[in-house]
Parts: sequence; C-alpha cells; structure tokens
Amino acid sequence: MSSSYHWRQWPARDCIDGNQFSLCATRKEPGAWLSIEVGSGSRVDYVSVLNRADNREYMSWLSPFEVWVGRWAGDVSSASAARCGEVQDVETAAGPFMVNCNGAVGSHVTLRLAGDTPRYLTVAELYAYSAT
Repeated sequence: MSSSYHWRQWPARDCIDGNQFSLCATRKEPGAWLSIEVGSGSRVDYVSVLNRADNREYMSWLSPFEVWVGRWAGDVSSASAARCGEVQDVETAAGPFMVNCNGAVGSHVTLRLAGDTPRYLTVAELYAYSAT
C-alpha cells in the first residue's frame, strides 16, 4: 500500500484474506494505492474489487478508482504499465466490481484512487484473474 492507517487494525494482507468483512486502509492522501503481486509475466484478464459494505459514506471513498497492471507495486507510470479499462465511478456500492484488463502482462496489479483529492483507500478484497 502507498501508506498504512492503523496497520494492526487494517493491514494490507486483509485485502487478500478472503474475508469480505475485514478491510485494509491507507492514510488519507491523493492517489492512494494498493498492489497485489501476481508473479512476473502474469497475464491478467480481470480484476475484482470488493468495496467495504459497512457504511455508505465510507463506501463512497472508493470512487473514482482505476486499476493498473505493472512491473512493481504502485506502478502506474512506467512504459509497460497498462491501465485496465477506464476510470471507474461506482459511488456507494459494495460490488464486486469487475474491471477488464484484456490480458495485460505484469507482476503487480494496482488499485489506485483517481484524482487529486486526498482520500482513504479502504477496501475489503482485491483479486486478479486470468482466463487461461
């Protein structure tokens, strides 16, 4: 993650633990991001983002967001980084939101809050899928 907010209560690992009721959280910052490692040279067809579902106000923090496939954690700007689809505007919904990555290849998938407004990134789960 780009930062950690109360890392003992909301650690990054909680976003890949399979529990939709646990959360990970960054500090309030512009462009906050969370990355998962998928292995070098992995093909990513879809990414699933499960927003927190405990409070409508907190759910709105996710929107708008974007998903990237890149070569390192937080990679949204290298020559090989690929944005998956368009910026997602989901308002106050839990999802899951499926983002098409069209077979982008990389070693990390990054969920990034779009825009310059400082926000907390708090989500329940982030998964990457390959059709092959």
